[in-house]
Amino acid sequence: MSQNKKSIVSIVMGSQSDYKTMKLSAKVLKSLKIRHEVKIVSAHRTPKRLYEFAKNAKKNKISVIIAGAGGSAHLPGMIASLTSLPVIGVPIESKKLKGLDSLLSIAQMPKGIPVGTVAIGEDGATNAALLAASIIAIGNKDVRNNMSVARQPTYEQMEILSIMNEPNGAMVTDTDPMQIVVMKTFWMRILQRTIIMKNKVKQYSNRQERIYINC
Repeated sequence: MSQNKKSIVSIVMGSQSDYKTMKLSAKVLKSLKIRHEVKIVSAHRTPKRLYEFAKNAKKNKISVIIAGAGGSAHLPGMIASLTSLPVIGVPIESKKLKGLDSLLSIAQMPKGIPVGTVAIGEDGATNAALLAASIIAIGNKDVRNNMSVARQPTYEQMEILSIMNEPNGAMVTDTDPMQIVVMKTFWMRILQRTIIMKNKVKQYSNRQERIYINC
């Protein structure tokens, strides 16, 4: 299936170093076949570029903006002040305050200039893309279907979650809190490895299918 050509999500960040976090947003959007672009737009170093980007966003067919920034993270708020498009702010984890400064800078917006704020760091970047996809999915059936498939838990995930939701965890007879943590971590690692192996098998099957088609 080709990427949807009607909706564009713009991923912007304050500096090149932020890409380590924000690339996860791009990865999610790519998996959902949503068109997106990635730009570096600094609220402090390139204010003119920021102004032009935000003012021309609608004209450039952008539907949602994901803005990642760290420290005195003014980028999402500045963009939101210049456009009525949905803006999702991703607080980048900072060295000194571990992203708390970024989170507060983005979340504490004045009334009338909303910014949807997600978690600090990589989790936030992933959720920002899913939130942007959810917004687009309201008026786009293809994206809505892709979202349903992507967020549907697998059998393995449901099994692991049921284990983790046990009061003391499965196979744990002692109530020692540390043992519970160890067992839950163990099962989560099994889940991660199971998903990785299934993806590898799927990639191999797809490759074999392409070879067969080309014969």
